[in-house]
Amino acid sequence: TIQFDARSWETENSINPLETPKFKVLVSETSATDRSTFTQVGDVLQPRFFDGTNWTNSFVIDRGSESKIQKGNIVIYGQGLVGRVIATGKGWSKILPIIDESSKISFCTQDNKKSLGILEATSNGALTGYMLDSKSDVGEGDIIITSGMGEYPAGIIIGKVSKTRYDSDKQLLKVEIKPETDFASMDRVSVIL
Repeated sequence: TIQFDARSWETENSINPLETPKFKVLVSETSATDRSTFTQVGDVLQPRFFDGTNWTNSFVIDRGSESKIQKGNIVIYGQGLVGRVIATGKGWSKILPIIDESSKISFCTQDNKKSLGILEATSNGALTGYMLDSKSDVGEGDIIITSGMGEYPAGIIIGKVSKTRYDSDKQLLKVEIKPETDFASMDRVSVIL
């Protein structure tokens, strides 16, 4: 395992990542839908920390530019979307998960790629969104995937619809999503290069 330099990280970010839980990290040079060539390369550090303006849900892995990880790379857990790399350097990469309230994701249903919507996280980490067409045929149990519009490539599983309701004031079909990734028990992630 590559050693994580806590001294330089702590100086830059005012935290000690070595006091946080460690997980395995996998890195792949394949597409988002072909997960056949992952290789183990290190540990994941998962701190929740103050960034100077507010509390965030970001976490840090101990691989970075030396492993060809770049800002914008996609991070998954199993088949589920975790988030994206928002900063990287030698020996570290910072990940912004989809459950952070600053995340917004374009999605569609797995069965109907024309049934598009916008997903965002709430302050408590829940995923909610709305369908662009209020007459979309989306229901509980439907699998939601990335649409390919925006920052994420098409076809990565986000989760399942747990609830739908029509908001007559805004004339929108709203959805609640149960993420494919269980962020509370996540023990390994993959970075798609």
